[in-house]
Order: sequence, then C-alpha cells, then structure tokens
Amino acid sequence: MLVNSRLITDDTGTVIGVRTSVFDASDRREYERELLAARRRAEEATAKVTAVATTLQQSMLPSYLPEDPRLGLSACYRPADDGLQVGGDWYDAFFLGHDRIALVVGDVVGRGLHAAAAMGQLRSAVRALAAVDSGPALLLTRLDSFVEGIPAAQTATLAYAEVDLRDGSVVYACAGHPPPVLVDAAGTATQLWGGRSTPLGAHFGMRDRSEATTVLQPGSRLALYTDGLVELRDTPLDESIDSLARVLSGFAGRPLLGLAEAVADAVLGPGPTGDDVCLLTVAATPAAAVSEVASPPDL
Repeated sequence: MLVNSRLITDDTGTVIGVRTSVFDASDRREYERELLAARRRAEEATAKVTAVATTLQQSMLPSYLPEDPRLGLSACYRPADDGLQVGGDWYDAFFLGHDRIALVVGDVVGRGLHAAAAMGQLRSAVRALAAVDSGPALLLTRLDSFVEGIPAAQTATLAYAEVDLRDGSVVYACAGHPPPVLVDAAGTATQLWGGRSTPLGAHFGMRDRSEATTVLQPGSRLALYTDGLVELRDTPLDESIDSLARVLSGFAGRPLLGLAEAVADAVLGPGPTGDDVCLLTVAATPAAAVSEVASPPDL
C-alpha cells in the first residue's frame, strides 16, 4: 500500500487538519518488479555479448610474432577504458614465403560484437589476399569488393606493408589510416604519407589504390599504429602524429623488447585509454635479435 498525507489549511494559512489517503499499490509494485527483472535480463544479455566480442577480439590478435634473424618485432594492444565496449582494432604480422613479411594494422568503425566480427573477417581476408602475392595497392582494391558484403567493415581503415628481408625494401599502402613512421638508426623520424587512399569501401568510383616504397635500413624501425594512439583530446591530429614521431625518435637506441609498450606509455601514460590502441613496430636488426612474443591482454 501507499500512504500519502497532506496538511489542510484555512484562508489564513492556519493548519486545521490532515488529510490522509491510502492507495492499493499492488499493481505498481508488480510493475517495479517487472522493470527490475527486465533490467537484470538486459544486463545479463549485454554481459554475454561483451564476453563473446572480447573472446572473438582476443582470438584475432596474434599469440606470437614471426621470428627471423634479419628483423625484430614488437607490438602492443590496449583496450579502451570503458571495458564493456570491445572495439575493432587489430594488428597482424605473417610471413609471405621465406624472405618477405606482411605487416597490418587496422581499425573497424564502431564497437561491440559487430565491430569485432567485422574485424575478424577483415583480418582473414587480408591474410588470404596477401597469400596470392597481390601487393598492397591491389590488396586494398580487392578489400573494397570484399567489404561491400560486410556493412560493419565498410569505412574501416588499414595500413598494410610488405617487407623484403633480403634488401629491406618496403612496399606499403594506407586506406584512410594514419601514416606509418620510419625511424633511421640515427633517430631521424619520417612520416610516410605516400600510398594513401580513402577508407575501405569509400572509393567513390575510384577503384585504383596507390602504394609507395621505402627502405628499412639496418638499425632502422618502422611503426604502424591505430588512431587511438594519436587522436588525443584538445590536440590537433597533426601535432599528435608529430609528437609520436618524436617519441619514436627518442627510443631509437633502446632495445626492441617491450618497445611498443614503452612508446604507448610515453604517448598516453600507463593503463587503458578512451579508445583502443594498437602499435606494431618492425626493426632491421643484427642476426642475434628475435621478436618478442605478443600475448593479447585480458580485456
């Protein structure tokens, strides 16, 4: 039951009585119980979807990085600090034969299960297309056709590079993605703005993608990353990319092991951020160097 009382006053404001009303609240209490039950069901459903998306995203991140005496790799992934909103950022590295290696960092627009599923499909498509020796520009062109059937993957951004381990030559292409950063042995950082085109599926009738080349000299390092590392609040994007380049330059002489995490700490500070972050670095190293093992973090 609900009980409501109010004072009764005369024209002068003097209290002359109290009026009390008693209501049958059975229906209201039942309604409240139904609302609470519906809320619990919604929270349980959200938790299940989040768990599936988290598991899917973790399974798409490589559990190890390729090893070769001619190069070293370092990578890190940081989920957004909201925890329950899994995103579509990912990185990958795999061999193309004995003397070439493919590097990819991508970002699917959106969050949650649909973004994680689209990310997984894109990752698989990149690996399949790279295996037919298409090259970066043609690979992106073929991905345009691929994402036409996957709405969640449309307007995704991607940086893809192929490194020839025999001479250090690099062919790369970026579909709407931040530019890779190349740091030479002396610590000079160069932003690679070549090979640029629009995000996947957003070709506006222009089907031909472009690619560019550079060289990974002994002692130099190449960094690919997602926009979570450089899209910072109250800081213009070009200034953030410049800042990242300076950080990478300052780390030129440091060991490769743990480099990606150290760079992310220097740019963002330790701990999670407001957006997913991926960073993948490759270095032309002495024969004794090997890649660190990349273990996907607990989200």
